Amino acid sequence: MAARRDTADAAAADPAPNVTSDTVTDPADPASDALSDGGRPKIASTAPILIELVSYGKTHGKPAGPWDEVYNCESIANPSSSSRKGRTGLDKRLRTEVMACDAAQTMIDRATAAVLAAVDRCCSEPTKGESTHVVRYGFGCAMGKHRSMSVVETLAASLTTHLRDADNVVLEVTHRDVNADSGGSSAGNGKGGRHRGKGRGGKGHRSMTEATW
Repeated sequence: MAARRDTADAAAADPAPNVTSDTVTDPADPASDALSDGGRPKIASTAPILIELVSYGKTHGKPAGPWDEVYNCESIANPSSSSRKGRTGLDKRLRTEVMACDAAQTMIDRATAAVLAAVDRCCSEPTKGESTHVVRYGFGCAMGKHRSMSVVETLAASLTTHLRDADNVVLEVTHRDVNADSGGSSAGNGKGGRHRGKGRGGKGHRSMTEATW
């Protein structure tokens, strides 16, 4: 994969309601077989492909679409209060606890298959000049700091492995509400956990191979 761009906007903590979205995926459904070439899509087209993964808290509202798919992370058991305290899904201890839930792993399997299928479709579609294919996936939990962030980070690691040979693919990760407070307002300048990491090196950038999970 060419690059990972980590990003995020701003807003807060964990538990809550139901996602209303363009497409809400039930993690209990079996994953479709979207892989090829030994588990990785065959990359034929050189047109750029941007994969956007966005975690958010439903308490703070759903991010604007359009979306290829939206996943409801509230089907995943909430991590213990001791694990949540002072931590987000960027923390390995919290992420490990979240991913121990069967529903979380099922969601990762489904989402991985969905993204790889989308990449396959993009590779077979003609583009005009240097047009970039964009695919977007949302992951919502109550406050957008624990379950949804953990799923997005784990999914990003999975996609990094599957798409390691796809030089025309950039993965962008946004944790919109990582800096939000529990009252529903955003802290800072609205750019909170947002990171972009295109290519190797460069100010504010992280290469896929340099990212730590």
